[in-house]
Amino acid sequence: VVGTAGHGIDFAAQTATSATNASATSELFDHYEEGTWRPVVHSGSTAVTLEHQDTVQGVYTKIGRLVTLHMEVDVNNMNSATAQILISGLPFTPTNNINPTGVEASGSVSYFAGFATDVVNISMFASSDNVIKLQMLTAANGGSSDLNGDDLGTGEFRASITYFSG
Repeated sequence: VVGTAGHGIDFAAQTATSATNASATSELFDHYEEGTWRPVVHSGSTAVTLEHQDTVQGVYTKIGRLVTLHMEVDVNNMNSATAQILISGLPFTPTNNINPTGVEASGSVSYFAGFATDVVNISMFASSDNVIKLQMLTAANGGSSDLNGDDLGTGEFRASITYFSG
């Protein structure tokens, strides 16, 4: 391990992977950061009013290019919005690594309550357009569909997602 002033820690002295179909693209550890962020929730283009609008509702850790977000979203008012729920304000932009999907990472929703629709499970993914999109599974349809404003109502959820940034 060699320290390079202002550039990170260089691990070039280690043996790189020899696995078939794998190659190392960097051996430099150049970033570590922890902080807070505020999820911005929209239903389509309509802003959603959150219960704790002016308080921090998320934390993040960035290690190299790997970003992990944790958030709590508690909706106060959907403002009559019924389109797909989108979360923006991500502290780092997801990198478009998995072409051609635009789906860059998936996350988990560990707790949800108070939804207008009888939701069984919620999944989320970071997209290359710098937003997190949510999908739901309901007992009624048995399949996955977009989580919309009229499904969320004044519900709340807690979630985590990990993705690569640029």
